[in-house]
Amino acid sequence: MPIVWEQNNVRLLRPLLSVPGTRLRATLLCMHQRWVEDPSNDDPTYGRTHVRRKLAKLSEENKGAAHIATVASDYASVRGGADEVTALLLVRVTQIDPAGFCWLDQMLLAEAPTTVGLHALTQILLAIGGNKYGARRESLLLLYEALRKNQIAGGRTLGGCCITPSRNGILICREPAAADHVLSLLPGQWSLWDHRFHVALGRCCVGGRRQFKVHRLGVNGWCAVKRKRSGVNERTVPLFVRYCLPALWDLDGLVAVPHLDYSRDDSFGGGQQPFTANFRPRRAFAAPPFQGVNSLVPVTGNTK
Repeated sequence: MPIVWEQNNVRLLRPLLSVPGTRLRATLLCMHQRWVEDPSNDDPTYGRTHVRRKLAKLSEENKGAAHIATVASDYASVRGGADEVTALLLVRVTQIDPAGFCWLDQMLLAEAPTTVGLHALTQILLAIGGNKYGARRESLLLLYEALRKNQIAGGRTLGGCCITPSRNGILICREPAAADHVLSLLPGQWSLWDHRFHVALGRCCVGGRRQFKVHRLGVNGWCAVKRKRSGVNERTVPLFVRYCLPALWDLDGLVAVPHLDYSRDDSFGGGQQPFTANFRPRRAFAAPPFQGVNSLVPVTGNTK
């Protein structure tokens, strides 16, 4: 887990991540303060457990553990710098829409160094696609080269995303077939739908224990919106985007689509709209820069 981690409504901060455990334990002992050990730190299933034990042994034998820590710290600084440069590039090349898609300026992306451009493209696909891990590097390189050479006619799909050229630039949105998450939601509950949208259903104006589900709008849902709201401008919502919008459904059909300002007349009393859907992907476009262990702090040390 990184030094800052965001999940739904929670932001986890680890300000002491760079401080060795030995120093933390020594401080707590001096303060007569009890602490809780994470059992996974000693679980041999994880690779970090073996690395930590190896470093401790090297330190005891004076075989270069400090040098390894220095090198690791240097690499962490390089990675942190790359994260900052990537974040600045993302500000320039993307226009993010609350409906869960973005426009990409492929010319500005092509002007960036390849490494930074690839990193930026990875972050975009992770955020729009809602995935935890990025696409294979070979596939990512093919897409990046196609964008750089303007050979994207006909569009591509990668990482659960559709990449399509248009007048406004390159449209990157969720692939409709991949947005198949069906989420049950009760009044007063909230959750993360499709790893991209924070959805919530208020308690007010919803009587009884009606059964609600959140899933993509789809073709049928879009047609239902058009039948009731003929004034909906199709140009404001790209084709693939409209089918992937989070929508609230009940046993009678479509209830609400916040991004289209749509609500069925008989769904909620008092004219209020208790269903909300905010674009908060599991992986942000630009996370805080990576921070490693401070090389000036010994890997292990005396607790006295």
